[in-house]
Amino acid sequence: MIDLDIPYSRGLDEDARSRLCKSNHLDGALASSYKGKEAELMQSLETISYGFNSAFFFRHNHGSDYSEIAFNPRHHLANGLTEKDVIEAAITGLETEKAETKKPGQLLLEADDLAICELALSYLPKGVAGVILKAEQTKEMEYCLEHSLPFILDLEGEKEGKAALRYSPTRIKSAELALTDSLTKSVLKALQTPIEVDEVPTFLSYMKDGLNPVLTDGLKTHELYPDIKKECLHHQLYAALLDGDQKEFLKEIVDGINPRPEEI
Repeated sequence: MIDLDIPYSRGLDEDARSRLCKSNHLDGALASSYKGKEAELMQSLETISYGFNSAFFFRHNHGSDYSEIAFNPRHHLANGLTEKDVIEAAITGLETEKAETKKPGQLLLEADDLAICELALSYLPKGVAGVILKAEQTKEMEYCLEHSLPFILDLEGEKEGKAALRYSPTRIKSAELALTDSLTKSVLKALQTPIEVDEVPTFLSYMKDGLNPVLTDGLKTHELYPDIKKECLHHQLYAALLDGDQKEFLKEIVDGINPRPEEI
């Protein structure tokens, strides 16, 4: 299975939150109260590394062959860390998990401004796959184009997306409202830019409309019939922020040609 643009919190179960609570000198029984607020518990190098290690391990241990996990580095600066510190700690957690499971994974950075884009470029492809930008961030999009930095365009709340599409985003997310604009929908049909969706019904609806949807949560492909499931997996692989050789390697795994690391 393939994960695309998964929030790290989706890989933190009750046990991981309990451990993070204890690392912050809190009662582990408080773990459930931090669901959705895990960033408050990840404000040191150790807790950030542990959190991302746990998030990737959870995804890979539940069947994902490749995961892209997204986060905003600026949500982890309460104790004086820099954005660079946070990114490096997250990469440390990722690399530790990769060494254990032998499965690939990368980070996506929610970029509030150009400084985060510049940091992302410096860690490309050393753990960071690209950035996530809003429709109004034209300066950051121009930077990404100039430096071949992949970016995902977040159209949340946008009633159309035509203007931002000229910057050639790698994928689109939160496109539901923008797709009610007929011209935006026509442009996306023509470009076949991958559109991230969270739910299977939306995936099937967009496919029927001639768009190019990709399920972000690889585990949800289990809800699809076998013929659609393979097509979905191939869509996800095409949209993954990987080079051609890596995609071909993963394709042979998901197609059953080569064994998964845990089967060797």
